[in-house]
Amino acid sequence: MDPLDDDAIAQPRCPNDGTIMRTIPEGWECGECRHFEPVAAGPLPPEFDGPSIQGG
Repeated sequence: MDPLDDDAIAQPRCPNDGTIMRTIPEGWECGECRHFEPVAAGPLPPEFDGPSIQGG
């Protein structure tokens, strides 16, 4: 990966051909093979299990 290629860090790559996928309103789409990755398919962050802002 080229360290100057910001898109390679921010955008997912197509699992079929490795092309950087473009952002569309519903998720990401490969410009080469039209593979679609919906937004909801990404991993969810872990649920917060710590003290609240108010200390409780």
